[in-house]
Amino acid sequence: MRIRRMSGTAGRGYTLVEMAIVLVIAGIILAIGVSSWMLLAEGRKNSSTYATMRRARDCIEDYVAQTGLYPAYSSDLAADPNFAVNTCLNGKLDAWGEQIMFLEGIRDGGGTLASLCLLSTETASTDDPCSAEYAVTADRPPIKPDASSTLTDKDGNTISDVAFVLISYGRQRNADHTSYGNLLDPAVAGVFASRISAGSQPDFSTTLLLNPREDDDIYLVVTYPELVSEVAKSRY
Repeated sequence: MRIRRMSGTAGRGYTLVEMAIVLVIAGIILAIGVSSWMLLAEGRKNSSTYATMRRARDCIEDYVAQTGLYPAYSSDLAADPNFAVNTCLNGKLDAWGEQIMFLEGIRDGGGTLASLCLLSTETASTDDPCSAEYAVTADRPPIKPDASSTLTDKDGNTISDVAFVLISYGRQRNADHTSYGNLLDPAVAGVFASRISAGSQPDFSTTLLLNPREDDDIYLVVTYPELVSEVAKSRY
């Protein structure tokens, strides 16, 4: 019996070259899909961290509105009901499980802003920390940040009158810039809260980065006028 051969290419299988091309295309599609998924996951973590920062900010602003005072803190953020920042940041972790950190602005004339009045009260009372009469015997006059209390945002813009900044070191868990990384050292020194240095204001811009992919720090800025506004709204 004779076996007839199939004519044309109907019975021909894939060549190695054709299979290689298919595999390359499939690899490219898979790589794009994985990259897109990673970007989506990263975006969700960033959004979650921002939401946590906003809750911490709202807690601090509520304290400021109720007391008229700039919030106090300890560098290790150990839970202490006498320190508003500690209380408001207690349990506030970023999406990578790390503690949200706090940077105090620079006080006009030097020293700390903590526990000082943001607005004076009109009543003359020696029992009111924000009264002019009280300030005669205690260092709690209305305060404001120094002109050097500034930072540079990711777009290279300068933000003035910085009252405080909340910071997360993002997925890499280390600071993008030494301008604030030298002040907040949670991994080694256990320092989660500090003051902005007059000679080295926080710089979140990408101009100092050798690798743009290192730009993963997240921050939320609150200015002095915003805090004053919270106090004023609670009084009038």
